[in-house]
Amino acid sequence: MTAGILLAAGQSRRFGGDKQLAVFQGRTLLARSAQLLTDSHFAPRIVVLSGQDALLERRHRDALADLDVQIAVNPTPGRGMSSSIRIGLQAALRHAVPPKVPGAIITVCDQVFCTAAHLRALESTALTTGAEIVASGYSDIAGVPAYFASSMFAELESLEGDRGAAFLIRAYRERCRVVPFPPGSVDVDTANDLKSLR
Repeated sequence: MTAGILLAAGQSRRFGGDKQLAVFQGRTLLARSAQLLTDSHFAPRIVVLSGQDALLERRHRDALADLDVQIAVNPTPGRGMSSSIRIGLQAALRHAVPPKVPGAIITVCDQVFCTAAHLRALESTALTTGAEIVASGYSDIAGVPAYFASSMFAELESLEGDRGAAFLIRAYRERCRVVPFPPGSVDVDTANDLKSLR
């Protein structure tokens, strides 16, 4: 089955607080995003948390306690998004039953209008077209959430620093299909962003 990987180890510098535990429509951004993985029936479902602060990690784990997800901890999130992608992918391969993952969806916490239907559309597009990458299209770009076939896993694991999924989408544009997702342009970077959405 397709794995779902939620990258939630960001340090929220621009937000000015714990963005993952900020509440939108009655639920934390972290729990809302993790719920999408379960609603999409991906397996395994991996949430990558930061391990830099033990108290913060515990609060994030508590926010996920009622969800059927596996937690992977990034001890050095300051090394960039690539480190979380690598840890999430390795965890997905460890938890997969059977031990084979045909592809993985990579998503993030701050796209508050993401839906399970959109994540499933990425997966179904990959399965019907054979595309190695299926990205979300918004604001004239192709980005996350995005599906990566197993043939791209080595490329994902080789990413370094702040090079994330978007870097591979640009680098392998000829292998990529795009599913329109206009609400993907709305993300929460600052506390004022979230306040305006409310």
